[in-house]
Amino acid sequence: MAQEYTVEQLNHGRKVWDFMRWDYWAFGISGFLLILSIAIIGVRGFNWGLDFTGGTVIEITLEKPVDMDQVRQSLQKAGFEEPQLQNFGSSRDIMVRMPPVHDANGSQELGSKVVSVINDSTSQNATVKRIEFVGPSVGADLAQTGALALIAALVCILIYVGFRFEWRLAAGVVIALAHDVVITNGRAVATAYRDRPDHCGLVDVGYRLLAERQYRGIRPYS
Repeated sequence: MAQEYTVEQLNHGRKVWDFMRWDYWAFGISGFLLILSIAIIGVRGFNWGLDFTGGTVIEITLEKPVDMDQVRQSLQKAGFEEPQLQNFGSSRDIMVRMPPVHDANGSQELGSKVVSVINDSTSQNATVKRIEFVGPSVGADLAQTGALALIAALVCILIYVGFRFEWRLAAGVVIALAHDVVITNGRAVATAYRDRPDHCGLVDVGYRLLAERQYRGIRPYS
Protein backbone atom coordinates (compact mmCIF):
# COMPACT_ATOMS: atom_id res chain seq x y z
CA MET A 1 0.00 0.00 0.00
CA ALA A 2 1.40 3.36 -0.99
CA GLN A 3 2.08 5.76 1.82
CA GLU A 4 0.61 9.24 1.60
CA TYR A 5 2.54 12.36 2.50
CA THR A 6 1.41 15.88 3.13
CA VAL A 7 2.99 18.87 1.42
CA GLU A 8 4.63 19.86 4.69
CA GLN A 9 6.21 16.43 5.04
CA LEU A 10 7.54 16.48 1.48
CA ASN A 11 9.05 19.93 2.01
CA HIS A 12 10.52 19.17 5.43
CA GLY A 13 14.14 20.28 5.59
CA ARG A 14 14.01 21.90 2.16
CA LYS A 15 14.08 25.54 1.15
CA VAL A 16 10.60 26.55 0.03
CA TRP A 17 10.29 29.35 -2.52
CA ASP A 18 6.89 30.97 -2.21
CA PHE A 19 6.36 32.14 -5.78
CA MET A 20 2.63 32.58 -5.27
CA ARG A 21 3.14 35.50 -2.93
CA TRP A 22 3.64 37.57 -6.09
CA ASP A 23 0.50 36.20 -7.78
CA TYR A 24 -1.38 39.51 -7.71
CA TRP A 25 1.56 41.36 -9.24
CA ALA A 26 2.04 38.66 -11.88
CA PHE A 27 -1.64 38.55 -12.85
CA GLY A 28 -1.83 42.33 -12.86
CA ILE A 29 1.19 42.78 -15.14
CA SER A 30 0.05 39.93 -17.36
CA GLY A 31 -3.45 41.37 -17.69
CA PHE A 32 -2.07 44.84 -18.43
CA LEU A 33 0.21 43.49 -21.18
CA LEU A 34 -2.66 41.48 -22.65
CA ILE A 35 -5.00 44.47 -22.82
CA LEU A 36 -2.21 46.69 -24.14
CA SER A 37 -1.34 44.16 -26.86
CA ILE A 38 -4.96 43.87 -27.98
CA ALA A 39 -5.23 47.67 -28.12
CA ILE A 40 -2.01 48.03 -30.14
CA ILE A 41 -3.08 45.35 -32.61
CA GLY A 42 -6.49 47.01 -32.95
CA VAL A 43 -5.04 50.48 -33.55
CA ARG A 44 -2.02 49.73 -35.73
CA GLY A 45 -2.98 46.41 -37.26
CA PHE A 46 -0.56 43.86 -38.67
CA ASN A 47 2.10 44.91 -41.14
CA TRP A 48 1.15 42.18 -43.61
CA GLY A 49 3.97 40.94 -45.80
CA LEU A 50 3.66 40.17 -49.48
CA ASP A 51 3.00 36.51 -48.68
CA PHE A 52 -0.46 37.63 -47.59
CA THR A 53 -1.13 40.86 -49.53
CA GLY A 54 0.30 39.66 -52.82
CA GLY A 55 2.98 41.44 -54.85
CA THR A 56 6.21 40.97 -56.76
CA VAL A 57 9.43 39.49 -55.40
CA ILE A 58 12.63 40.21 -57.33
CA GLU A 59 15.93 38.59 -56.39
CA ILE A 60 19.08 40.03 -57.92
CA THR A 61 22.82 39.63 -57.48
CA LEU A 62 25.14 42.65 -57.75
CA GLU A 63 28.82 42.78 -58.55
CA LYS A 64 29.62 44.31 -55.14
CA PRO A 65 27.73 45.35 -52.00
CA VAL A 66 25.75 48.60 -52.09
CA ASP A 67 24.08 50.97 -49.65
CA MET A 68 20.51 49.73 -49.22
CA ASP A 69 19.25 53.22 -48.34
CA GLN A 70 20.66 54.57 -51.59
CA VAL A 71 18.94 51.86 -53.62
CA ARG A 72 15.65 52.40 -51.80
CA GLN A 73 15.76 56.14 -52.37
CA SER A 74 16.52 55.61 -56.06
CA LEU A 75 13.49 53.35 -56.42
CA GLN A 76 11.27 55.84 -54.62
CA LYS A 77 12.48 58.69 -56.83
CA ALA A 78 11.70 56.54 -59.86
CA GLY A 79 8.08 56.33 -58.72
CA PHE A 80 8.02 52.93 -57.01
CA GLU A 81 5.92 53.04 -53.85
CA GLU A 82 6.83 51.12 -50.70
CA PRO A 83 9.83 49.16 -52.01
CA GLN A 84 11.02 46.63 -49.44
CA LEU A 85 14.69 45.64 -49.67
CA GLN A 86 16.72 43.12 -47.74
CA ASN A 87 19.87 41.07 -48.20
CA PHE A 88 19.71 37.31 -48.51
CA GLY A 89 22.49 34.80 -48.92
CA SER A 90 25.26 37.42 -49.08
CA SER A 91 25.70 41.20 -49.02
CA ARG A 92 25.62 41.23 -52.84
CA ASP A 93 22.25 39.50 -53.04
CA ILE A 94 19.19 41.73 -52.74
CA MET A 95 15.55 40.79 -52.49
CA VAL A 96 13.15 43.53 -53.60
CA ARG A 97 9.48 43.27 -52.66
CA MET A 98 6.95 45.47 -54.42
CA PRO A 99 3.19 46.00 -53.89
CA PRO A 100 0.73 43.95 -55.98
CA VAL A 101 0.28 44.45 -59.72
CA HIS A 102 -2.66 43.26 -61.79
CA ASP A 103 -1.10 40.24 -63.47
CA ALA A 104 2.06 38.22 -63.95
CA ASN A 105 2.98 40.05 -67.18
CA GLY A 106 2.88 43.33 -65.30
CA SER A 107 5.07 41.76 -62.67
CA GLN A 108 7.71 40.85 -65.27
CA GLU A 109 7.65 44.40 -66.64
CA LEU A 110 7.88 45.82 -63.13
CA GLY A 111 10.87 43.59 -62.40
CA SER A 112 12.69 44.80 -65.50
CA LYS A 113 12.14 48.44 -64.52
CA VAL A 114 13.33 47.84 -60.96
CA VAL A 115 16.51 46.15 -62.15
CA SER A 116 17.13 49.01 -64.60
CA VAL A 117 16.83 51.62 -61.83
CA ILE A 118 19.16 49.64 -59.55
CA ASN A 119 21.74 49.30 -62.33
CA ASP A 120 21.65 53.04 -63.01
CA SER A 121 21.88 54.02 -59.33
CA THR A 122 24.71 51.62 -58.48
CA SER A 123 26.59 51.71 -61.81
CA GLN A 124 26.58 47.92 -61.81
CA ASN A 125 25.16 45.15 -63.93
CA ALA A 126 22.74 43.21 -61.75
CA THR A 127 21.92 39.59 -62.49
CA VAL A 128 18.27 38.64 -62.05
CA LYS A 129 17.88 35.36 -60.16
CA ARG A 130 14.12 35.25 -59.73
CA ILE A 131 10.98 37.29 -60.41
CA GLU A 132 7.89 35.89 -58.73
CA PHE A 133 4.33 37.18 -58.70
CA VAL A 134 2.06 36.41 -55.73
CA GLY A 135 -1.59 37.21 -56.35
CA PRO A 136 -3.73 38.83 -53.63
CA SER A 137 -6.15 35.88 -53.78
CA VAL A 138 -3.29 33.52 -52.92
CA GLY A 139 -2.36 35.81 -50.02
CA ALA A 140 -5.94 35.74 -48.73
CA ASP A 141 -5.95 31.94 -48.85
CA LEU A 142 -2.68 31.84 -46.90
CA ALA A 143 -4.09 34.15 -44.22
CA GLN A 144 -7.23 32.02 -43.91
CA THR A 145 -5.20 28.81 -43.74
CA GLY A 146 -2.94 30.25 -41.04
CA ALA A 147 -5.93 31.33 -38.94
CA LEU A 148 -7.54 27.90 -39.27
CA ALA A 149 -4.27 26.21 -38.29
CA LEU A 150 -4.09 28.37 -35.16
CA ILE A 151 -7.67 27.56 -34.15
CA ALA A 152 -7.27 23.85 -34.91
CA ALA A 153 -4.12 23.62 -32.78
CA LEU A 154 -5.81 25.28 -29.80
CA VAL A 155 -8.85 22.99 -30.11
CA CYS A 156 -6.64 19.88 -30.28
CA ILE A 157 -4.69 20.98 -27.21
CA LEU A 158 -7.97 21.66 -25.39
CA ILE A 159 -9.31 18.17 -26.19
CA TYR A 160 -6.08 16.35 -25.31
CA VAL A 161 -5.50 18.09 -21.98
CA GLY A 162 -9.20 17.82 -21.13
CA PHE A 163 -9.33 14.04 -21.59
CA ARG A 164 -5.83 13.37 -20.28
CA PHE A 165 -6.13 15.54 -17.17
CA GLU A 166 -9.05 17.83 -16.30
CA TRP A 167 -11.21 20.17 -18.37
CA ARG A 168 -10.61 23.10 -16.05
CA LEU A 169 -6.88 22.63 -16.59
CA ALA A 170 -7.46 22.40 -20.34
CA ALA A 171 -9.28 25.74 -20.35
CA GLY A 172 -6.45 27.33 -18.37
CA VAL A 173 -3.84 25.94 -20.75
CA VAL A 174 -5.62 27.28 -23.84
CA ILE A 175 -6.08 30.69 -22.23
CA ALA A 176 -2.38 30.77 -21.31
CA LEU A 177 -1.37 29.82 -24.86
CA ALA A 178 -3.63 32.45 -26.39
CA HIS A 179 -2.21 34.94 -23.88
CA ASP A 180 1.37 34.23 -25.01
CA VAL A 181 0.52 34.48 -28.72
CA VAL A 182 -1.44 37.74 -28.31
CA ILE A 183 1.30 39.44 -26.28
CA THR A 184 3.99 38.30 -28.73
CA ASN A 185 2.00 39.63 -31.68
CA GLY A 186 1.33 42.87 -29.82
CA ARG A 187 5.03 43.37 -29.22
CA ALA A 188 5.75 42.64 -32.89
CA VAL A 189 3.16 45.17 -34.07
CA ALA A 190 4.37 47.81 -31.59
CA THR A 191 8.02 47.55 -32.68
CA ALA A 192 7.53 47.01 -36.41
CA TYR A 193 9.71 49.24 -38.62
CA ARG A 194 7.18 49.96 -41.35
CA ASP A 195 9.42 52.56 -42.98
CA ARG A 196 12.51 50.32 -42.79
CA PRO A 197 11.40 46.84 -43.89
CA ASP A 198 15.00 45.67 -44.25
CA HIS A 199 15.89 46.54 -40.67
CA CYS A 200 17.92 43.76 -39.10
CA GLY A 201 17.24 43.24 -35.42
CA LEU A 202 14.70 41.91 -32.99
CA VAL A 203 11.79 43.73 -34.60
CA ASP A 204 9.11 42.39 -36.86
CA VAL A 205 9.56 43.49 -40.46
CA GLY A 206 6.23 42.29 -41.78
CA TYR A 207 3.88 39.47 -40.99
CA ARG A 208 4.92 36.76 -43.43
CA LEU A 209 4.64 32.99 -43.55
CA LEU A 210 7.90 32.61 -41.64
CA ALA A 211 6.58 34.80 -38.82
CA GLU A 212 3.31 32.87 -38.78
CA ARG A 213 5.22 29.60 -38.37
CA GLN A 214 7.31 31.10 -35.60
CA TYR A 215 4.23 32.24 -33.70
CA ARG A 216 2.75 28.76 -34.06
CA GLY A 217 5.96 27.46 -32.47
CA ILE A 218 5.23 29.50 -29.35
CA ARG A 219 2.30 27.28 -28.39
CA PRO A 220 4.11 23.98 -27.72
CA TYR A 221 6.85 25.80 -25.80
CA SER A 222 4.25 27.57 -23.68
